[in-house]
Amino acid sequence: MAKKTRDTVKVVVDVRENAAAAFLKANYVKILLLAFVIYGFSLRAYHIDYVSIGLHNLKENQHLSEALNFYKKGISIHREVFFQAADKDIPYYEEYPQFPLIPYIGVLLWKIFGINFWTMRLQIILFSLGTIPLSYLVTKKITGDDVLSLVTAGFMTIMPLNVFFGRNIQPESHCLFLLLVFYYYFIKWSEDAGGRSALYAGGALALIGLLKISFLVPALAVLPVVPYRRTLDDIKSMNFRPYLGFLVFLILPLYIWITKLTNVNESLTEGSLHNIKPFAPFTPQYWSTNASALISFWIDNYSAQLGTVMFLGLLALLFAKGRTRSFFLSYLGSFVVYMMIFSLYFYQHSYYQMPYVYLAAFSMAFVFHLLFTELIKVKYLKYASFLILILSLSPVKASITRHYDSQFLGTDVAGEYLKSHTDSADRFLILATAQKLATCYFAERFCFALPGDEESVKKFEKKFNSKYIFIYNNSMQEAMSRESWNYISNNYKIAQAGIINTGQSAAAGDSGFRIAYLLLVKGGTFSTSILDGKVPELKKYYEFSYANYPFYIIEPEK
Repeated sequence: MAKKTRDTVKVVVDVRENAAAAFLKANYVKILLLAFVIYGFSLRAYHIDYVSIGLHNLKENQHLSEALNFYKKGISIHREVFFQAADKDIPYYEEYPQFPLIPYIGVLLWKIFGINFWTMRLQIILFSLGTIPLSYLVTKKITGDDVLSLVTAGFMTIMPLNVFFGRNIQPESHCLFLLLVFYYYFIKWSEDAGGRSALYAGGALALIGLLKISFLVPALAVLPVVPYRRTLDDIKSMNFRPYLGFLVFLILPLYIWITKLTNVNESLTEGSLHNIKPFAPFTPQYWSTNASALISFWIDNYSAQLGTVMFLGLLALLFAKGRTRSFFLSYLGSFVVYMMIFSLYFYQHSYYQMPYVYLAAFSMAFVFHLLFTELIKVKYLKYASFLILILSLSPVKASITRHYDSQFLGTDVAGEYLKSHTDSADRFLILATAQKLATCYFAERFCFALPGDEESVKKFEKKFNSKYIFIYNNSMQEAMSRESWNYISNNYKIAQAGIINTGQSAAAGDSGFRIAYLLLVKGGTFSTSILDGKVPELKKYYEFSYANYPFYIIEPEK
């Protein structure tokens, strides 16, 4: 009886083990993709509700400004950004026509959850996480290889470029998601001529054009998979039904013309087109002049290790076969067109590499795929690519941490002071580099760049009831060198000084404090001696990966 019971238990265990093995075999792709998405969320959700004073906060505060003004004044086709007010009564920001989808979604979420940062960042994160399974689907569609597709999705999960800008409030993640949707459905359409596939592909492309035109360029990657012979046959037989879905793309020029006709400020033609230098990338001077910025972007976006792997992978594409080779070489070729149009922005902003993050991820995966399946033909060795993903986590996390630990302290503190000491219609003057313009958003007041001449300062004061000037420390010398400084120094005094603790000791001849910014108010004369003997007041702590960092203020007349 006991033997029979043991045999029964053994059979049950065997059945369960076989069932578990069968389940894992049938669902391992879904399980791994789910694991990637969960881990990807943990990387992107850091500081999800943190103040927008971090790296590339200029873009965050642009969309936050638009959302806040829509929230207060109602939805509009015109975008108002606090730090793009200029010396105009109507502070619309229309240098290029960009559909404000992020602010529209943000306003809806704010109506439900209240004004916050986390809902704005959550929508970015969700689109970014969507690129992970989509990269698997597109790669599988092109290559037919599960492991290669999963490893590509793995690199999309951890790549610093896709992590940081996969949570920063800007449209790159939306566009990358839509680009992969376009790839998937266009390839599907090329295979079956389905009207629904054409509609999805055309719709994705139209939304890309509305959100960020730069992402239209890598759409050229599909040129090798266009069914040219079938298309010619359809034209001859007047069969246009398979192509009707692509007409959705006409939404793009319609929106551009509407915004251009209603523009009151700079338009695309006046504000951006002059920055296109098509031949600049073909000169040695372009690469030598901008080498330090490009190298910095390369390390920050990929890490030095994975960045090197990426370049090896791009070379390895020459050894790919069939549609894999033609598609990804076409994708790479579109980069030449991209650089001819966006060379200026490419070395100024690291996120201008986002349209090619999928190419980078595939290249990283492909070089190991080629190594483990073609050069070293050992059964099951192809799964070693997953080990590479794990080994990549250390340099990747270091790069991601550098992104998150780049903060511009005090810009929110100064903004909150301005908000509490001015009326909503007031404006103020500012002299600071781009990342410190966060002050304008936190003040919820339109600001204007400090003029270089006295008369312009007086004119702005009178027109907009301007009585405050914000100057960040690294712009102080520039302010003092201007002709307008004579007027400012005789008519403005220090209202608030932002103070950072340098960590230096008195024994080293340092007080341990330095000025981060000065906020000047009209009605007095300028002198830093007013700060002497004042004990800095602890205002708040900023969160860094290594510690909480104290920030202090001095308000001389408090």
